[in-house]
Amino acid sequence: MKFESKAHRPVIEMREDQVDVIVEGFATTFALRRAAGWAMVSPYHLKKWLEQGENDTEKGIESLYAQLFSKVGKALSDRAREFLEKLQACPKNGTCLQWLLEKCFKNDYGSDTEEMKELIDLYSKLLESYKRLADNRQGALTHGREMDTESD
Repeated sequence: MKFESKAHRPVIEMREDQVDVIVEGFATTFALRRAAGWAMVSPYHLKKWLEQGENDTEKGIESLYAQLFSKVGKALSDRAREFLEKLQACPKNGTCLQWLLEKCFKNDYGSDTEEMKELIDLYSKLLESYKRLADNRQGALTHGREMDTESD
């Protein structure tokens, strides 16, 4: 059993039979803590296993942790694709699906992503331009004078 230096917690090795259960937990619950509960492991260890998997994947090491990391990523991507397909099929009733995408896939669909911030900024600028255009148009129609709305 290895010990981690900061927390002095024992780092428990992941077993091969846990991988598919953890992946199913993520695909069902979308959250690390819930997936850990699904697989009956601690969130701390699951987080460490995923971090190890990401590191192994980046280094090209084929390990059980790299498999877990890849399978969890694929499962979450598949669920996001399912939500997007459902949203395209029923855009009028898609509010709940949009909410799920925003909450479950915050980095990609959340309101605080860089793309969303850029869209909001662009929308604000367009709205300001439209208001200025409408004000200028109104001024041109009245030749800069107040319109007399009471005369025929």
